[in-house]
Amino acid sequence: MVSETRDRSATAERRVLVVEDDPNLAVLMVYMLCREGYQVSSIDNGAIALSAIRKFKPALLVLDLGLPGLSGDEVCKAVRRDAELAETFVLVLTALDDHEARRRVRAAGADCYMCKPFDPDRVVALIENVFATGLRHASVPPPPV
Repeated sequence: MVSETRDRSATAERRVLVVEDDPNLAVLMVYMLCREGYQVSSIDNGAIALSAIRKFKPALLVLDLGLPGLSGDEVCKAVRRDAELAETFVLVLTALDDHEARRRVRAAGADCYMCKPFDPDRVVALIENVFATGLRHASVPPPPV
């Protein structure tokens, strides 16, 4: 598990958990978000993600779909069923860009869906928007022109 914090005084409200099995992408996400002042942790396995989520209590979850152990959509469903975690904002960030993947994400209850490869600035802008406007009122920023 990668765990970083740029500002040790970061509040619980700025906690982000990245659930990503690609180590290079996980490190990039942790770096990008720490640079912006978030308290970030990373885990690479869906089967152990739920205990990490319960322990770390992130306000926002960046979740891949294709995870070992337990798929990202199953992790998302479990988060939505758990009363203590149900309000966690779930951003699915996946290489799967087809109708079936989008249906799975909607059925699981994710708040947002973005495809890889992604624009790092757009992901950071989305996460900033989520925290600035409230976890349930954020919208996806348009792609850069």
